[in-house]
Amino acid sequence: RSLPRSFEGEIGIRYLKFNDATIIYTGSLGKYISNFWFSLRPYFIPGKFGNSLSFTLISRYYLKDADNYLTLSLGSGFSTDEFVSGIAQQGSNKLGSKKISLGLQHIFLKKYICSTNASYRNDEFRKGSYRKNYSFGTGLEMFF
Repeated sequence: RSLPRSFEGEIGIRYLKFNDATIIYTGSLGKYISNFWFSLRPYFIPGKFGNSLSFTLISRYYLKDADNYLTLSLGSGFSTDEFVSGIAQQGSNKLGSKKISLGLQHIFLKKYICSTNASYRNDEFRKGSYRKNYSFGTGLEMFF
C-alpha cells in the first residue's frame, strides 16, 4: 500500500507446512529517498516452545531506472523459512542468526535482466555454537 510522504507498507501471513504447520506474521515499512529505497520487515512466529522474532533491513540504490539497482540486506533473528536444518521443528526457535547480502540487478538489450548476489550467514545451531554459510547466485531472465 502506498502511504503519504513516499512511504509504503504491507502486512501478510505466511503458512508453511512441515511436520506441523507454521504461521509467520510479517509486514514491512518502506521509504523512498532520492534514488534509495529502505525497507524494514519483521517476522513474528508464534510457537508452542515460545515466540520467535526476526528482522530484515533492505537498502536498494536505483541506478538509471527501476530495473537497475544495487541491494544491501541485513538480517537478525531466526526465520524458519530460511533455515533449512529443521531446527524450528525441534523447538529450538530461540537460536540466533545474522545475515548480510549484496546484490546487483542490471537490464541490458531491453530484453534481459542479469542479477547476481553474495551472502553470508552465521547461524546458531545449538546454544553458543555457530555455523557459517556463504552463498553466491546469478540469474538471467528474458522478457517475452
